[in-house]
Amino acid sequence: MQHQCEEHTRLQSEGMATSALPKIPIFLKLTHSFLLPKDLRAPLIMIGPGTGVAPFIAMLQHRRKQLQEAPPWAMMSPLVDRMSDPQASPLLSVCSRDDMSITSNESQEGKSIGETHLFFGCRHRKSDWLFSEAIEEFVEDGTLTSLHLALSQEGEEGRWYGGCYVQDKMMESSIRICHLLLSCKAHIYVCGDAQSMARDVRRILLDVLEEVEGLGSDEAHAVMDHLVSLGRYHEDIY
Repeated sequence: MQHQCEEHTRLQSEGMATSALPKIPIFLKLTHSFLLPKDLRAPLIMIGPGTGVAPFIAMLQHRRKQLQEAPPWAMMSPLVDRMSDPQASPLLSVCSRDDMSITSNESQEGKSIGETHLFFGCRHRKSDWLFSEAIEEFVEDGTLTSLHLALSQEGEEGRWYGGCYVQDKMMESSIRICHLLLSCKAHIYVCGDAQSMARDVRRILLDVLEEVEGLGSDEAHAVMDHLVSLGRYHEDIY
């Protein structure tokens, strides 16, 4: 096994079969943006089908530790997004509706610790659900407000193509997503396939803004661009 650090390469160990093993290149990519917000009041919307869920396990572990060590002032006042302030920007003042139906955990309403939502997709629950035990523990202890599980090869969802995908789960939670984005300063994290998944997720978010908030296409794109400029839309795609 070779380990390379900066300009140095070390050969750590070789077993009898090491020379017969194929060489698999591993590339490390540092990120300075795919990080949790410092403010605990900011909700998290994490979208990671398949292996894209991996960084969210670390994020949720960190959030759990943050919740355990949160000072009293961290739960004093909820965040108010300047997107919902008409003086901040007439175009982006797409205020959330007061009569929204809430589909996620109601017990967190009134608290300022931000909700956490994980949209995870795989083919089969039993064979492809990565980190299933850890994720269920996050739900049980309250670290994860809501798990949105999409199973593409299981047909109980009743759709004509059988199962469902994370994009379907996002549409089911479209009202809540808009509320968290436009009124609660939520951060969105997208991890996984860059070829189709990441593009489809962005398209679904645009559709959500148009359908729920009644925005035109240009306005929805402006909101998305604004989220990126504020550092609230994060991608780690490959």
